[in-house]
Amino acid sequence: MAVRPVKGLEIEQFDSIEKSMIGFNNLIKPVFYPRTSIEDVDGKKVFVIWVTAGDRRPYEVPEQITAKEKKYNYYIRYNSSSIVAKGDILRELYDLTNKTPFDDRANDNATLNDVSKTLLRDYLIKTGSKLARTVETESIADTLLQMDLVAGPMENLHPKNVALMMFNDHPERFFPYTQIDIVIFPKGKQQDPSNFIEVPPIKGPIEMKGLILWPLFLFILSLRVIVLLRMTLRMS
Repeated sequence: MAVRPVKGLEIEQFDSIEKSMIGFNNLIKPVFYPRTSIEDVDGKKVFVIWVTAGDRRPYEVPEQITAKEKKYNYYIRYNSSSIVAKGDILRELYDLTNKTPFDDRANDNATLNDVSKTLLRDYLIKTGSKLARTVETESIADTLLQMDLVAGPMENLHPKNVALMMFNDHPERFFPYTQIDIVIFPKGKQQDPSNFIEVPPIKGPIEMKGLILWPLFLFILSLRVIVLLRMTLRMS
């Protein structure tokens, strides 16, 4: 658990930290370079290291970085500890090689124009992100790069699937049948299967689905309450 307020660093320290990081990055096999930034937290300067999923995983690191003869291991996070991956866990890591999760894959059928800047800005404002202050002045490519939501060379960037799921008005164009179908049985499916209400399919970005589902859930709950009240009155 982080202790607040943070102690922070002096601005003069960042240059040496970044130089040291180059050496540490080169100790990783294969070499991995995380993105870094200097942020303001509690009125202090902090050095943030952004470690996103790598394309050449798994990565191994030396057991002791200062040892002359370095012994390399693969590590995983288990609860609050970093442990050496062995046995089945190590085999599972190897199986993950070159297997990028679906939401983290670039979508070659989409362009940056398919990402709604309005939905993106609204999301950044709601989450209190500092990127909300620059989303209007920076290109959408710059904003998505900082959020790790694009992939590919700079001259041919494509949005990742998760960006299209969240920030496209009609994600079903890229992911057919990405909709929520709901059938309501006011008296219960087993009690009265012929009495049901079909709700029109819920489509749109992920957050919009959530905004629609909550009042719909309350509506379904009210139907159940009305049915239970009627049954209670009939029995009394």
